[in-house]
Amino acid sequence: MSKYYFEIEVLPDSKKINQVQFLNDDEKIESKKIINNINYKIDIESETKAILLVLKNKHLLYPNSRHNFCFKASIFLKEQGHDIAGTIGIMTDVLENTFKHHREMIDKSTTQEFALSELARIVKNTYDKNYIWGQTSKEIKIYKDELKEVLNINTNGKSLHLKKLALSTLIQSKRYASQNGIFYMPYSTMTKMGNTGSRGRLLQYLLYLEEIGFLEVVSRNEQTEGTYKKKANRYKVNISQEDGDEFIVLDLNSLEKYDFKDYIVALFTIDEAKEILTKSQFYDLGLAKLYKL
Repeated sequence: MSKYYFEIEVLPDSKKINQVQFLNDDEKIESKKIINNINYKIDIESETKAILLVLKNKHLLYPNSRHNFCFKASIFLKEQGHDIAGTIGIMTDVLENTFKHHREMIDKSTTQEFALSELARIVKNTYDKNYIWGQTSKEIKIYKDELKEVLNINTNGKSLHLKKLALSTLIQSKRYASQNGIFYMPYSTMTKMGNTGSRGRLLQYLLYLEEIGFLEVVSRNEQTEGTYKKKANRYKVNISQEDGDEFIVLDLNSLEKYDFKDYIVALFTIDEAKEILTKSQFYDLGLAKLYKL
């Protein structure tokens, strides 16, 4: 893509370019934003499909693609909720099968022993540095109206943890959802974001969020082909992701530092919080202390 941006006008009765209209500086900046965004989404989608295709076939598909696959697949599998051992196991199967049946895909000077040791190093580095698959550079904002919609969920006697999980799914959607709004979210990711570690309780909350229409479960309990392991469920958040002047910007590398009440205090006045929450919820969250009553 050239660094120069321009529009070409072709008259209906002519096959030749009749006029070139160069964009002004503001139009160039806007065009660049649009082009970069389009390229980015296509790139992420194509990379994901390429990784899934290799995992499905259980061998590398292109010569000299070993290092590229190991790096990107380790990030992808980490985000699907696999631990280090699980990720290494899945990718070891791919490399061993490639050495056995598709040796031409790996450089002749590379031994299987070296490739597997390199794989372990790459995976460990991915987890240690917490590399993130997908929208790594995207700034994530939670808007006041979005949080208000989460807080207005009728818990039907259930605890505030239900609303906290709803917020977690919204954040995950903003980070990883594809263009159709669908995203993966393993139970381990929910727990890492400060939700309960009880899978039974999480399932109970998810089913309720699905029942009231906040969350759509696109797929659940799908088994990974050729294994006994199940894929992470796929979801879609069914609320309008808002825009506006009142929002909180999230540090993607330290999401665990945020507590539910931090979002409330950052975006709502004390009167607004009291209006949305019940009295018991307000005090259970410790908001009285945070608002310095």
